[in-house]
Amino acid sequence: MLLLSVQPERWYTINDSVPILGWARDTIIRLIDDGFLQAQIKPRRSNRSKRVFLCRQIQGCELIRFVKDNLSVQEPRRMTRRMV
Repeated sequence: MLLLSVQPERWYTINDSVPILGWARDTIIRLIDDGFLQAQIKPRRSNRSKRVFLCRQIQGCELIRFVKDNLSVQEPRRMTRRMV
């Protein structure tokens, strides 16, 4: 499991946390914006561009907490016959 390889002290980018959480990049950003996942958000600018963008970093202990709080084992779907 990828959760065992998460270091609690390390800061993870959104792209680093995608394989850990198993969700798309946009979904993780939405979770941060809605307050379900805590992250450090800093405005950054690249050397080549004047555009300012938001750099989001999530600490490893927050990833572990989020997965443990929201971990649920889903039952397999039962096949049902369609009544016509």
